[in-house]
Amino acid sequence: MVTEKTMTDVVEIEDWTAAWIREKSRTAEARIAPDIDFIEAGMLDSITLVQLVCSAEERFGIRFNEGHFAERDFQTVGGFSRIVATLQQNKTARPGPRR
Repeated sequence: MVTEKTMTDVVEIEDWTAAWIREKSRTAEARIAPDIDFIEAGMLDSITLVQLVCSAEERFGIRFNEGHFAERDFQTVGGFSRIVATLQQNKTARPGPRR
């Protein structure tokens, strides 16, 4: 379910992701469109993609699984950000350990 909070999170994550890509790729683009495939556009290669995944996992306290890499829009800022937001939402929705 997409809530207003989730949408805010996605926008914030898109901003973080685009800034990360701009820094690592040294792209001059002021704005990276959410639907641009950053691999096909030459902004990231496979090594920097792994670095992006690791940075996002550390920054947002999440873990990707193999299925996420196969998602159609994983290589776009918008798709990547939605996956991160969903992982965050699922993480906070889980009940804590039983005592």
